[in-house]
Amino acid sequence: MNIEETTFPATTVLGIKQTVSIDTIKDPKFYEENFGNIFAFSGLQAIELVGQPMTIYFEWNKDKNEVTLAPALPISDDIAKVDTNVDSIEVIKIDESDAIKAEHWGDYAQLGETHERLSAYCEEKNLVCDKPCIEQYVTDPGEESDQSKWLTNVYYLIN
Repeated sequence: MNIEETTFPATTVLGIKQTVSIDTIKDPKFYEENFGNIFAFSGLQAIELVGQPMTIYFEWNKDKNEVTLAPALPISDDIAKVDTNVDSIEVIKIDESDAIKAEHWGDYAQLGETHERLSAYCEEKNLVCDKPCIEQYVTDPGEESDQSKWLTNVYYLIN
């Protein structure tokens, strides 16, 4: 796996920020429901989506077996005021940041290995990799059934 130092661009998303059990995020239905709600909301509000779906991880707490994250869809930064009192959907802005990036090819169940390698890279290079970390889902599993062709870009933002 190749890890590269890069820049994560400033990004504005519609997301559903929540704290759930780590087991919950292993269930594909969790993502289907959340992304479905955001797609429906963006359609009702006539908000243009401008990139691939992603999950933004804000906090990972193994001791409590929970994670704070936001399944999210990128939108144009110049949107008018959005009524986000619906379905817990909110506008989240991520500033441009130095980052490290790994391309993960394959099943989502193996993403933990990619995260472990990125964490090890941060330690090896003495980088402060601050939250959030981001999984950007480049390949749509609904359009590509061969899991070996699924590409997920994983970013760790550097402080």
